[in-house]
Amino acid sequence: MASNAREDTQSNNIARTDNKIKVESNINPTLKTSQATDNNASNPEGSTPVEGDNKANVKSAYWEYFDRLKVEAKQAQVQKLNEDGFVFDPSKTRKCVAEMIVLHEYPLSCVDHHGLRRAFASMQPTFKMPSRNTIRKDILKMFGDEKLKLTLQLDENDSRVAITSDMWTFNQEKGYMVVTAHYIDSS
Repeated sequence: MASNAREDTQSNNIARTDNKIKVESNINPTLKTSQATDNNASNPEGSTPVEGDNKANVKSAYWEYFDRLKVEAKQAQVQKLNEDGFVFDPSKTRKCVAEMIVLHEYPLSCVDHHGLRRAFASMQPTFKMPSRNTIRKDILKMFGDEKLKLTLQLDENDSRVAITSDMWTFNQEKGYMVVTAHYIDSS
C-alpha cells in the first residue's frame, strides 16, 4: 500500500526539498489524492518522517500557492495593457458607474443586477463591480467635491446671484423642492 502512495505522489509531480513540499504542476492543489495510512507514505525516499511533517507542510504549500495566485491577480488588475496601448483603471470605471447612477437616476441596487455585471465582465473581466454601499460612498464624495467646486466658483464671482425656488408634489404624494441660482460669471 505504501508503494501505491509513492507512485501517486510521484504522478502529481510533488518533490521534497528541505522538509517542505513544492508543487510543480498546474493542477488544482485543492484536489485530494488518496493517501495511505502509513507514516512513510509522505516521504518518497522512505526515511523516517519528521513529527508533524505531512499536514503542516502540505497546508503551508497550499497557502503559499493561493497567496501567490492572489498577488498575481492583483498585479494583473492594477495595469492591464492591450495591443492598442489602452490602460485599464478600475477606479476610473468605478467613478463612471457612480456618475451613470446619478445622471440617469438609477437605484443603487442596479450594481447588483446580473445583466449589468455580465456587461462589465464582458468588457473587462478583471473589473470587480462595487457594492451598493461603496457606490453610495462614491456618490456622496462626488457630491462633496462638486459642492466645493461650486462654492469656490461663487466666491470668485463678483456679480450678484439670483435665487429662485419651486415646489411640487409627485404622483405618490412625495414633495420635491428645487433651488435654482442664476449668475453671470467672468466668461
